[in-house]
Amino acid sequence: LLLLRLLPRPVSTAAGLVPGRLGMVAAIGAAAVLSAILVSAFLLLVLPATAGLLLTGLLVALLGLAKAFGLAVVFVAVGRRLTRGAQRGSPLFGDPAALAVGLALLGLLSLVPVAGPFVWAIASLLGIGAALVAASRRDVLRLAF
Repeated sequence: LLLLRLLPRPVSTAAGLVPGRLGMVAAIGAAAVLSAILVSAFLLLVLPATAGLLLTGLLVALLGLAKAFGLAVVFVAVGRRLTRGAQRGSPLFGDPAALAVGLALLGLLSLVPVAGPFVWAIASLLGIGAALVAASRRDVLRLAF
């Protein structure tokens, strides 16, 4: 909710990019995570220990920020899909309600014993991919700053 409060337009615009592109967004997220693992391994092998750890930590922090922003985007996109028939003025109208509904649904699905971790992993990959797709678009970056 804090991201939605501080950056409402970028989150809303990025949430509009996700539907219809789930495969591409998930593939971009998976490629980003795998690339981060490879770059981290390279940095730790090539650089001195302190510099390698510092740059790897920075890379992990950037991936964490992308995941936080992206999960908010995924929650809003899922919630919009579930609350698209809500009337203006009802408690289920708008992006804060969509974020809450999306978080509730994906949170409940993540509690399923065997499938839950896979659901959350896919949501995380979708989130990272959505953040990277949103960051690559000029209109989303212009709205953020």
